[in-house]
Amino acid sequence: MLILVMPDQIAEHWERIKRRVMENIPPNSPDGSIDVNKILEAVLAGKLQLWFSVGEDDAITALCITEILKDPFAFTSTILLYAVFTLDGRATKLQEWVDGFATVAAFGKGKGCTRVACYSNNEKILRLAEHFKGDTSYRYITWEV
Repeated sequence: MLILVMPDQIAEHWERIKRRVMENIPPNSPDGSIDVNKILEAVLAGKLQLWFSVGEDDAITALCITEILKDPFAFTSTILLYAVFTLDGRATKLQEWVDGFATVAAFGKGKGCTRVACYSNNEKILRLAEHFKGDTSYRYITWEV
């Protein structure tokens, strides 16, 4: 089950998860580093959303960070899966992905989003996107300048 973590709950878990957050966020800076405190600030301010996937034993098994993106030209919003990863490296069952995706999609729809988007170089994520009938023909391309 995927649960949205409220800002007042984040401090309770942050020390335990911050290393995994930093290991799994997209490499958007030139040297691949992003200040973990900036991620924390964005989550606390509501600019990013932090989600926990909770197993049957109520243990946190995976995390998801999302962001609502607004397109100023198309006047649409998209919920971006900024980062998705397991907490302890364990395998995730397909049904967990299905349920989690449905939860994020419903949340995004409630916020006015018309699409769910992500970028990834992980083959499993690409296969899952195709499973959910996602269009994987686009690629996120970067160059250093």
